[in-house]
Amino acid sequence: MGKTVYILGAGASRDGGVPLTKEILRVGDHLAKDLSKRLEKKAEEARRRKEKGEPSFRLVSAGELDFLDYLTYSHLYAFNKIYDFLRWVFHWDGDPSNLPDIEELWGILEMASENHANFGYGTITSSDIKKALMALINYVLWGCRISDTPDWHVVYTHPQPNPYENFVKKLPEERTIISLNYDTWLDMAIRAANLPIDYGSNFIPYQPEDIELREKKGSETVLLLKPHGSFNWLYCPTCNQIEDFGLIHVSHIPIEQSPYGEIDVDLPCRYDKTLREAVIVPPSLIKKYRNSHLDIIWQKMSNELKTAEKIVFIGYSFRGADIRVKYAITQSLSVNHNRLYGDRLSITVVNRSDKAIKEYEPWFGKDEMNVLQNTFSEFVENEMH
Repeated sequence: MGKTVYILGAGASRDGGVPLTKEILRVGDHLAKDLSKRLEKKAEEARRRKEKGEPSFRLVSAGELDFLDYLTYSHLYAFNKIYDFLRWVFHWDGDPSNLPDIEELWGILEMASENHANFGYGTITSSDIKKALMALINYVLWGCRISDTPDWHVVYTHPQPNPYENFVKKLPEERTIISLNYDTWLDMAIRAANLPIDYGSNFIPYQPEDIELREKKGSETVLLLKPHGSFNWLYCPTCNQIEDFGLIHVSHIPIEQSPYGEIDVDLPCRYDKTLREAVIVPPSLIKKYRNSHLDIIWQKMSNELKTAEKIVFIGYSFRGADIRVKYAITQSLSVNHNRLYGDRLSITVVNRSDKAIKEYEPWFGKDEMNVLQNTFSEFVENEMH
């Protein structure tokens, strides 16, 4: 078998508890409520300690902290801004099951922001809500995990093993990975396997060791294309440099070092001190791609698909909102070398959902696909050798 291209959606990371796109607002509601309780508890503890003549805050080890301990009232204010907006504009009744679709919400905010229009919601602008929503997306996907056992609930620690570790160990020699996720679970698994990563564009490595690793193990480099961006990328609009700033989890670093959201301090460019930007394409019906590095990544993604002999979709629903992804995939596969000249192109869809699987049929043909109704972990365990 020649080159295999894996296309990973949110369902792959969901095995590690990372929320799906449709779960972000629900998890964010939990996050805001739990953070409010945590901050109230901290304030009460500080008041009691002061009354006893003790220091307001006691020193604790990193092992005693969880993700909520790194968030402040500034974060809570930003999160509450979103849900107050939903109550005012969308008439949300507070029931998590009645939250709007996040892709529609972002699309409406994007249109309002471009037209300099607001929704009559006090002095807070559409751009303010959009920035707060971007911060919420970052923190939900970065620091919140869903536990399905015994019931669906949100946790702020990370007891789950990295779902990508075995996947990386079982990758074939000729492989390319296209991840439509922002999280860095896969990136961390690749680094843990002591393999270099090629993100498809001219990235500045986080550490000099990354360059040495590429020189030693160049032939083992994993091409990891993330056309929707990644949490560990920062872009300087002045010098056009993009940097992989590392894979340390947000819960392990001081909040002032986290570059995301309106309430955090951005990390300046090492060359010209410009405040850099996160490279994230938000979940929206109207997706905006405004970065030259992403253009390069999209082109490389197309080239990889044109020469692949096997395509494996894992945990990706092929929904209508991802029209550019659909275009890139179908256009590239229509001129795939193995399909045109050898009839050797194999397409596998790995997904537990019947509804998601049916989304593929009009595009690839029901009889042309190999369907596996497995979780990501089950696929890795049973199908990768």
